[in-house]
Amino acid sequence: MIFPLLLVLPHTQSLNLKALGLVNKINWPLYQNIVVSSFGEGTLIPGSLSSINLKTIDNMAKNFMVHPKEHIAWFVESCSDLELSKTLFFFVLLQSLLIKPKDEDIYTLFECVFPILKAEWETSMTAGDASLDEFKPEVLDWDCSAFFNELLYVKLRHLNVKVMICIFWRLAQLISVLPSDILLVSNSFTICNPFINCLMNLLSFLEFVVRFSPSTFVGY
Repeated sequence: MIFPLLLVLPHTQSLNLKALGLVNKINWPLYQNIVVSSFGEGTLIPGSLSSINLKTIDNMAKNFMVHPKEHIAWFVESCSDLELSKTLFFFVLLQSLLIKPKDEDIYTLFECVFPILKAEWETSMTAGDASLDEFKPEVLDWDCSAFFNELLYVKLRHLNVKVMICIFWRLAQLISVLPSDILLVSNSFTICNPFINCLMNLLSFLEFVVRFSPSTFVGY
């Protein structure tokens, strides 16, 4: 599986760069436009690694947003074996939300990704991975590159929880500013939607634990 190798880490960078060099030869829409310049055999400086990772994630996010429903099953299958695959997927998803989807695409995105996030969150809670004691509210405004340094010293399961929280927050932000005509297009995209209720309940839980205020979402 080449997918987790696309995230460049200092101790595996040689293998990662080879994977990135090969990925454009794979005829797969999610891998389009992932181009890495040749850096030779030398060791890359940390800033270069972050730049490469952000470009890779940003291109995958743009490709994902073209047809999210068609690609989500592939992501789920790709994340079944390695925790690093989940990390990369969550990075791509967070970056997708930062691209600011069109209003009419937000429901489609929410519908296909939230059940997966909900299941992963519940698994993390059950396993005790969702430790929020040291969670800082300012990370809610981070993009994925702000987490890159944590790849070196934080357990991936704990990192994934932090990124998921940011994804939940961004999803709620997008939903909260949808025009009323978009909300009326789908009767399921309302307060009656159990996933919407679940998202709001989760934000209330996080408000209690980490003491941030999701006041933007009081209308839900």
